[in-house]
Amino acid sequence: MKKSLLLASLAALSFSASALETTISSSELAFSGNNSDTIVVNIAGPEDYNRQLTFNGSSASISVYDINSRTDGTYNFEVLATQKIGEESVTNSNGRNTTVKNVVSSETDSGHFSLVNGLIVTATEEAE
Repeated sequence: MKKSLLLASLAALSFSASALETTISSSELAFSGNNSDTIVVNIAGPEDYNRQLTFNGSSASISVYDINSRTDGTYNFEVLATQKIGEESVTNSNGRNTTVKNVVSSETDSGHFSLVNGLIVTATEEAE
């Protein structure tokens, strides 16, 4: 297969230079991926709770009211922010089929928190 990159790699540098930020407050989880096109958040918790949320754009937030009916317990989250930086044209060796694929840059983050009496509590707050 023959591949040709259609966009310069400078666009990739602009995304990787910015960090994916996660902010946790007592009432929400907030995520900011500068210049990202999509943010995907996976949350796992007690009682086999698993949820995946996809947000378009460079910011996302999840209210405590949207997490497992505010069930007390420990939760883990993973975040993936992606940005389309170009397209790649892939041609089959016989020259008959050409496919255009998106080229993306991505950043990830992960962490954990607890819900106690319907509020988000971080490990630092639990120790106090």
